[in-house]
Amino acid sequence: MDDEAVITKNLFVKKGFAGFSDIFTTFYWKGYWDANSGLYRPLSLIVFAIEWAFFPEKSSFFHFVQVALYTITVVALYNMLCRLFKETNKWLSFGIALLFALHPLHTEVVANIKSLDEVLSLLFFILSTNWLIKKDGYSWQSCLFFFLALLSKEGAITFIPVWFLLFIQIKGQSVIRAFKNVLPLLITGAIWLLIRTLVINSGSPVVPYTYADNSILACDDLLTQRLTAITILGKNLLHFIYPVGMSYDYSYPQIPCATFTSVELWLALIFLLALLATAIYYFKRKPIISFGIFFFYLTAILTSNILFTIGATMADRFMFIPLLGLLIAICYIGFEASDNLKNRKAGLISVSILGVAIILGMLTHNNNKAWESNDILFSTHAKNVPNSARAQYNYGTVLLNHSINNNNDGINNAFETLSIANKLDPKNPDAKVNLGITNYRLQNFSTAANLLKEALHIKKDDMTRLSLADTYLKLKQQDSAIALYKQALKNNVYNENTHVRIGASFFAAKQFKQAAEMFRQGTIAYPSNSELWMNYGNSLAADSDFKGAIPAFEHAYQINPSQKTALYYLALTYHNLGDDNKANTFMQRYQTEK
Repeated sequence: MDDEAVITKNLFVKKGFAGFSDIFTTFYWKGYWDANSGLYRPLSLIVFAIEWAFFPEKSSFFHFVQVALYTITVVALYNMLCRLFKETNKWLSFGIALLFALHPLHTEVVANIKSLDEVLSLLFFILSTNWLIKKDGYSWQSCLFFFLALLSKEGAITFIPVWFLLFIQIKGQSVIRAFKNVLPLLITGAIWLLIRTLVINSGSPVVPYTYADNSILACDDLLTQRLTAITILGKNLLHFIYPVGMSYDYSYPQIPCATFTSVELWLALIFLLALLATAIYYFKRKPIISFGIFFFYLTAILTSNILFTIGATMADRFMFIPLLGLLIAICYIGFEASDNLKNRKAGLISVSILGVAIILGMLTHNNNKAWESNDILFSTHAKNVPNSARAQYNYGTVLLNHSINNNNDGINNAFETLSIANKLDPKNPDAKVNLGITNYRLQNFSTAANLLKEALHIKKDDMTRLSLADTYLKLKQQDSAIALYKQALKNNVYNENTHVRIGASFFAAKQFKQAAEMFRQGTIAYPSNSELWMNYGNSLAADSDFKGAIPAFEHAYQINPSQKTALYYLALTYHNLGDDNKANTFMQRYQTEK
């Protein structure tokens, strides 16, 4: 997933402590690429840089830290809830924390190391809230932890209205007093916003999102986009209630654009409005229930795409913090309904919560298995989101790589999956490239060429040029192949076969000097490739440069003693030079060793 961008290939993170200044003064992705998406989340990158300084490349340590911080967060959550609901049965706080800890929607956050930003944001919210409760108002500690939450993830700004409601509904303060208590937090948020704005504006221009980032941008108009966003929020709620069939990806066109005739829209809208009406109705009557529901709405609003469009359609991680509010409301209702709210006994409701927790734990354990590696994740989740072009592309790529490594075994499965990906999103050049490579391996060279040309038209990419050039060679279109090879080489992009194939094209056209030069460049790039040295020698010999050919053949044999043909060519070359003694010597060696 994104671990490559924020850890293993992030230049700033891999500097360790020396990368701190770059991390704090640049936008989120700067250490990986120059695509400024308007994100500023330095704190998780700082943690990664510290981990890398002591344990570079040790993914197990990064996972250990992730799980440890998640565990600390859950324990801190229980402690905060006990403070917040000190007049109620502590089993209520325990039940909320337990269900939160084990919910399957959290698999992505804990298993995907990049999502440490989510964990840190919630942890610092909890620590800040603890100080607010302890002081019955603001303190410098609460402001400090809030600032750290903001440095973890921008969505922490929604904690301000949550705290405002907490003071009013849970602590019973007046509106004026509650406002005075959150004012320092507002100032803290303003300071963070100023820093964030300066950092984002100092980078490259913010790149606008496309349908590939967020599929609602493929919807016709703003109204349709917002209706779709409401539907998506409803889907998130469904996954909270029935956590089955989740995925790492819900991108285009997995979730269709909603209209006023969409059943899913109306189901989501009715449920969401009913939930909101409940929060309003119980605002004073049962403030904890109301607070829990409002907590959900306030912390979910920024990632819901309802107010504005963000860089993702839907994600399990978007429910990481909002889910807490729903658990507060549901568990409180359960304890109140069972008349177990004020006593200290576990009661039937606690046993029921334990039963639900066991089921959630089993589901989470099953979900975790898919996150063992990218290959397992892509192959497992492709079934859950059959209409996601990206998910099908990723799975098809896994199948293609497997077939390449296993002599085309399973190539037909790769073809079918990548064909689906290309059909779902015909504008995706990467899917066309891999489908083109699949057709190449199936020897459908004309189809492969057409797909690769389409991909190159959408996105100018030298690796695609190389693949298309290889395909042109199979179609015996040498001139077209050579032109593409030269263009890629001009941009210093090549692989171990590039020089061999372009040199072979020159050789076939009897342009021996050009062939020799291309093979010579190949021996510089790949000095241990015996095939390149053999071809270099052959081209020189074909151009009557026998003296130059001899060291090339000798080097090929030295690198790879099983390359017996080099002995045969050495014999022929010495014969052409008139040195029959050496020619006979190498011919005898060739006949003896072959």
